[in-house]
Amino acid sequence: MKNVYVFKLVLIIIFLYINSSLFLFFLNWISTPYSFLISFVFLGYSVSQFLSINLVHYPVFNRNHLYWIGFISLVLTVVSGISGLGGLPQFDINHHLHKIVDIGKLTWPIYYFDPRSFASYYFGFYTVPGLVYTFFGNVKLVAFCWELLGVYIGLFWIYLFFNKSILKTALVFGHSGLLSIIMPLFKNESLFTSKYFSFSDIPWFLLPNYFTLRWVPNQFIYGVIAIGLFLYFRKTKNLIYISTIVIAGFFWAPFVSLFFGLIYFVSLIHCLYRGYIAWDKNLVYHLVINSFLLSIIFLYLISNQTSQSIIFLIDSKQRIINYCLVLFLEVLVFYSLIQKKYKLRIELLVALVSLITLPLFKLGNGNDLFARGSFPMIFIVFLYFIKSIKFNTTLVNIKRIVLLLLISILPAKYLIHSVLNFSFKLDFKESRDVYIAIKRDYQSKKVADQYLMNSNSFFYKYLLKKDSINCSDN
Repeated sequence: MKNVYVFKLVLIIIFLYINSSLFLFFLNWISTPYSFLISFVFLGYSVSQFLSINLVHYPVFNRNHLYWIGFISLVLTVVSGISGLGGLPQFDINHHLHKIVDIGKLTWPIYYFDPRSFASYYFGFYTVPGLVYTFFGNVKLVAFCWELLGVYIGLFWIYLFFNKSILKTALVFGHSGLLSIIMPLFKNESLFTSKYFSFSDIPWFLLPNYFTLRWVPNQFIYGVIAIGLFLYFRKTKNLIYISTIVIAGFFWAPFVSLFFGLIYFVSLIHCLYRGYIAWDKNLVYHLVINSFLLSIIFLYLISNQTSQSIIFLIDSKQRIINYCLVLFLEVLVFYSLIQKKYKLRIELLVALVSLITLPLFKLGNGNDLFARGSFPMIFIVFLYFIKSIKFNTTLVNIKRIVLLLLISILPAKYLIHSVLNFSFKLDFKESRDVYIAIKRDYQSKKVADQYLMNSNSFFYKYLLKKDSINCSDN
């Protein structure tokens, strides 16, 4: 099989993997006749984008490396336990599985009978496996296969970004910050028993990649795929032709997509300024279609009942100190060791400015704005840090390698912990729907209510398909 065919196949899989869920959303969540118009505009636009990608230049890679990527993906999917099969699972896995079950069992759009409300949630990761679950019935096996495929195609693009280095691709999961290494030492705690560090009064934490995969696989998998694809096409006209991947991401992971979208948009402007992309009438066409499609999913996401205001956090001397610790020990320490030829790349500068700004504000019950929105930013910084490593004995590379070894302690500890607690059993307590499961496990109606749609929202009143549900008392 020639490399160009492998490359085309992976591209096809990516467009299907990411975009299928949004097509299904447009077709099944929106009232007719708008559903047919919007869904087929999106379908046609996605197909035209894929066909427009210029594959004159495609990478040459070792076929055995594809097997190595598959092996790394399999190990991570199994050991992390993200589907309930393999490594030590955490309780939130139940909720991911419940979403797949809801998608498979309930009529679309998803309606919760106990709180009597439609859902307003980003189901992108769960829609396709939910359909598959309808036919196969084994939710953990379906989730495992879906997650394995996502991790594989994501790592494929990261592998290309690292100039086809399998070792550097595997090192991506060694990311952590220095706070979790330094702070336990000040508290006389053991590195091997201490928990991942975050400040008690403010949930400031840049999750290690392994943690992000375990807790929010939908956000991690989308982020890795989208960022890898973006970095490969970063200075080409092909950047225009992956905009549907960016838009569909809002149905997968809104906060991740919001800040990845910022990087994507600024990079497009930069490409236009540099002449990599021409100003022409086709650009207006792309702008209109993208704006139209994005507005629909945006109206859906803001139709929830629990919108919160942004809170400014830097209001005390201690928080200023904590902010500086996060900035220097979790972000700037990596940026300082990135090779000079990469430091002024536009996506890296956008990521850096965002990581300086994000900790200043709080939004969401768990500060989701920072915890989730920071992922694409810190991931890009770390990718360039890994890319800068050369395994030689120069002083700067010794510093990079020492830093890499230090920050790998925490992920290695949790990987070993998962292996030692390896099990294929998961106490999956199936309830009537995921809303009940969330409220039960978190013991919080406030957390569960984030799933509910506001009946006074624009989307509910004018776009939502309500034919199959009696919502007279909603």
